[in-house]
Amino acid sequence: MRDLDQVAITTNGLTLTRQLPALQKAGLDALNISLDTLKEERFELFTRRRGWAKVMASIDLAVQLGYKPVKVISLKSYINFKHKLVYTIFNQCV
Repeated sequence: MRDLDQVAITTNGLTLTRQLPALQKAGLDALNISLDTLKEERFELFTRRRGWAKVMASIDLAVQLGYKPVKVISLKSYINFKHKLVYTIFNQCV
């Protein structure tokens, strides 16, 4: 991986909390997380499974591990967690 400028993944984030520390250690340095909706009650309707809290936990862990930015793609919005203030506001609004 010496010749690569960046190693990135796009994920739905459901199992990312278990895998992210090892992925980061292996060289992952950029994340795109798909979040089907910003509202928990709509998540199951859209995805036909539970897991909104797991995706949110993955976003939180990515921020804690220092990923900048954490790019979150949602149906109606694109959220860039580049700044702690934006992250805090997002948490309060959700």
